[in-house]
Amino acid sequence: MTGPVDRMEALLERVARANEPSCGAVERVVERVIAGERDPATSGLLDVLPRPREVASDRFAVLAPKPRVRPVRRRLAFGVALAFVLVAVGLAVRSAQTRPVLLDARLDSEVARSFDEIPEVDVTYVGRGDVTGSASHPFIFWEVGRLALCVPPGQGIHLTVRTPDGQAVVHGTCFRVERNALGTRVSVTEGRVEVTCGEAGAPVFVEGGDARECRPTRPAALLARALVLRKGGDAASALSALQEGLAHSTAGDPARGEMLALLVEIQVEAEDLPAALEAARIYLAEGHEPRRADMSELVRRLESKVSDTRGGSP
Repeated sequence: MTGPVDRMEALLERVARANEPSCGAVERVVERVIAGERDPATSGLLDVLPRPREVASDRFAVLAPKPRVRPVRRRLAFGVALAFVLVAVGLAVRSAQTRPVLLDARLDSEVARSFDEIPEVDVTYVGRGDVTGSASHPFIFWEVGRLALCVPPGQGIHLTVRTPDGQAVVHGTCFRVERNALGTRVSVTEGRVEVTCGEAGAPVFVEGGDARECRPTRPAALLARALVLRKGGDAASALSALQEGLAHSTAGDPARGEMLALLVEIQVEAEDLPAALEAARIYLAEGHEPRRADMSELVRRLESKVSDTRGGSP
């Protein structure tokens, strides 16, 4: 009993025998080809004509079934791709719109100028400082001079002004900041400002029409404050600033030696010789150099005067 495969092979053999050329037909074709190769008129044509294998290959390529993409799938693929493109463009536009505007500027002027790089905030200044942060959270470190700002309320702007003596935080108000050797003064025109003096001070809200002063806390700034106060004739306040600066400084602080030297001068002027002698001895013991020779001579003279004073007292 034969199966389907056997019957298929038998059918293929019968088809091959039915189409097999006779010997005479093959000989006639060979003779015509040989004759054509000898004839110059047809030999070139034989070289140009495609070979039977080439004809079969081309015929298979033309007649072979091609994969078809259904219109529905093609439209679906196009729609998905278009959706991805639209989402990507939307995210890019949204990112560009929400990207914060970063600030990085140096303010330095001896005449009144305006600073227009913070949107919605009016800034005028005379002095020096740096502006960083972003348009919604600007941060100004103010070194010296006068700074006037007006922040409109309800715009989501959180502005901070910091000096070496303290800082002011506002959400919507107009105020002025002035810093000099005496410290920082925050004056509020309208609204209110949160002011914090020093590093560990408690925040205080200053209302419109009021002001708050923050004294320096760093030794070098307290030395500058003492120099200005002494020049203005306020020796008592200068002495207080020096004592505060010495309490917050160490032996290696560059400003400490100058504070001790100024303290000696003020105490000598006040004729407080024992206190001046003690401060001069501390200056020498801590190894401060700029005025060492003068301070050594002063210690010798003060020791003599203090000794005479004590010896002459009843």
